[in-house]
Amino acid sequence: MGQGLTLAQSISAAGGGASLEVNLQQDAAGQVTEVLAQIQRMATACQYVAPEGLPLDQVGVQVVDGSGSARNLPKVESAAACGGSADGWFNDLGGVQLCARTCADVTADALSSVNYLTGCAAP
Repeated sequence: MGQGLTLAQSISAAGGGASLEVNLQQDAAGQVTEVLAQIQRMATACQYVAPEGLPLDQVGVQVVDGSGSARNLPKVESAAACGGSADGWFNDLGGVQLCARTCADVTADALSSVNYLTGCAAP
């Protein structure tokens, strides 16, 4: 089991995700339900539909954390360019998709927000 868990964690980390460890001696169904709820929050929190007519080649994306500190995110070409540890975003199906690390930061801070910056080409 230990080697299998290590392999699952390695595969998950390489894909920019996280692995789940369930203690079968406790409430396994409750643990899985909570993790699925977390995944659902992450999925919806990390995909943004662009407003009609907003050219994504002319926007930037900014994250503001709960303390009010803002940071502009770099645009990357694809999910693969995010890697497991890169901060950023990419154009996905006509909208914005946050990289896994940025997504984790945003979903971990209930007071954070994501903003479009318009007016010039994306950095």
